[in-house]
Amino acid sequence: MYAICNLKGHQVKVRQDETIKVQYRADKQPGDVVILDDILLLNTGTEIKISKPNLPVRVHAKVVEHGRDPK
Repeated sequence: MYAICNLKGHQVKVRQDETIKVQYRADKQPGDVVILDDILLLNTGTEIKISKPNLPVRVHAKVVEHGRDPK
């Protein structure tokens, strides 16, 4: 099962128990829960749902840490 979410103009593929790297969010601290509600596509393994315009699904994610990429 996976979902494709719109997060500040970027499409992000998320799966359960997976860590992803996204843009910095100054309003969130490590340990905070972020609710992603702009879901563009949901694949449950048996069916694929596409948003028109949004799906009634939410993804709950936890901020693990803030970091920087090397220059």
